[in-house]
Parts: sequence; C-alpha cells; structure tokens
Amino acid sequence: MNEKTKNIKIVFMGSADFSVPILLELAEKFTVQAVVTEIDKPAGRGSEMESPPTKKLALELGLPCHQPTTIVKNQEFNQLIASYNPDVIIVAAYGKILPPEILNLPKNGCLNVHPSLLPKYRGASPIQTALLNGEKKSGVSIILMDQRMDTGDIITQEEMNIEPEDDYVSLSKKMSVMSAQILADILEKYINNEVKLKIQHDSQAIYTKKISKYDGRIDWQKKSVDVYNQIRAYADWPGSYTFFDKKKQDIIKARPVELDQGENFQIGQVVSDGQLICVRCSEGFLELQSIKLEGKKETLIKDFINGYQKFVGTLLG
Repeated sequence: MNEKTKNIKIVFMGSADFSVPILLELAEKFTVQAVVTEIDKPAGRGSEMESPPTKKLALELGLPCHQPTTIVKNQEFNQLIASYNPDVIIVAAYGKILPPEILNLPKNGCLNVHPSLLPKYRGASPIQTALLNGEKKSGVSIILMDQRMDTGDIITQEEMNIEPEDDYVSLSKKMSVMSAQILADILEKYINNEVKLKIQHDSQAIYTKKISKYDGRIDWQKKSVDVYNQIRAYADWPGSYTFFDKKKQDIIKARPVELDQGENFQIGQVVSDGQLICVRCSEGFLELQSIKLEGKKETLIKDFINGYQKFVGTLLG
C-alpha cells in the first residue's frame, strides 16, 4: 500500500464478527491507531468471559484496544480518542450509539458501515429483515454519521444479490467482505474531498426493529415460505423454534414444499408422504431436514424419527 494511504489515521469502532474483515482490510491499507469494542461478556454454558472478535484481532495485530463500559458523558474516553487525533473514525457493528462529542471529534467525521441500501432498512436488524421479507437484493452503504440513526449522507453504496440458500451467517459474511473492499476503495477519495455525498430522503426510509429471543418462535399460521425465511434470518440468533412434547425444538434446516391433500391436515401438524417429514403451514408445507430437541444434539430428521416415532401426526406449537 502506498505511503499516502498509510498516512490516513483511523480509530476503528466495532465489536461483531461482521466487523472483522473490515478491520483487517483497514489495518492492511491504512494506519489504524486503536480499536474500540464492547466489553468482554459471559458466553456458553459455563458463562466464561468471551472477548469480542475485534478485540482478538486487535491483539493479534498489536493494536491498542479499548473497551469502555459507556461512551456517553465519558470525559476520560473522549480525551483518549482525542489524543489519537484521528483523520476519521470508522464504525462497523459497534453496538453503541456515538454521542455528539465523539461524532464531532475527527476532522473528517465518523463513517458508518451499514449492511443495507439506505434509506431502506435503517436500524438494528437490516440483514435479518431483508431475509425475513424474502428480498432478492440488498447491499451495503458507507455513510457520514450524524446524530440520528443511519440517516447520514451516503458516501457510497453497492448492491448484491441474496441467493435462495443464503441465511444470516452467509449473507453477513458476504456483506462484510464487500464492505471492507468498497470502504478501502473510497476512503482516500473521501478524505481528499473527491466524493460527492448523496442525501438520504426520510420519506423513503424503512426501519428495522431490535430482535428479541421471543421472535424466534415459529407461527405455523404463516405461509411455509415465510417460516423458511424466518429460519434463514434467525440462523445465528435467536434461532427458530417450536414446541414438541412440551420441549423446545429448534428447526435448524428446512425448506418449503408442496404436498397433495394438504387440506386433510391441521396447521402445525407433522405429516409424512413416505419420504419427507413436513409441517403443514397456512399455505404449503415446511420440510424438516435438521432439528434440535431441547437438551439434545442437532440431528437429521430421519434419525430423530427413529427415536420419536410418534412425532409424525403431532401438532407442534
């Protein structure tokens, strides 16, 4: 990388897996002075403390890593970031809203990497919402942040296809890699005032909600394609689940299918045509391929049936 881009100084703020390829690309092509990420949190059955993936990468790269519990009215943190005198702050899935004192600190502002084609799908769950809605296309946006959520002027955008087999994990990974590339390509031009920014129109905005663990419960009154899209959207968290024999049952892999004589079965009923194990939805059937019963390991549906032969005919809820 040439000396000119290495002279661009960046403070990076990000916490999730989505942030990792972006941080790696920036560290290779520019000067990342420090990484700011969320605090370590308990994870797994043992509730052992787990570091954010960006912290792990920062340590591997030998970069200073800061984990403030709060960044609002935190004078010590503000002074710390100011001491780096960054040209720009890059934010990608950080997990906290930046206060004005941070937004106004770098001379070139704060840039946010957002995985949607803004102003569509502003907010906390753009990837999940695109999948829930069965979108065929989405993309990534790089914006100049302001004090509202995802409303800043657009520096650049790039569209990408959503494949039928994409779920949250695969789509998030592809969007992260794309974001890293287009950000690296545009950053020097932006710093040199060679980019014309595009204003977002609020009248075209669509907002997404913060997902809760309860959103994962499957409503069999929906169409089979909508249940399938939910499974794709919540593949990472919270998962998609139903209840069998008063136990939580995660649906890991499935696909919508059509079966004859669907009207003969109740909505939510497990049925078999001799080959496929399916659940009737309001329209169509969902073929179960891989499931996980509470307290058990994930298993293929054919193996599960061997142990729970009364499963076929059951009403799931």
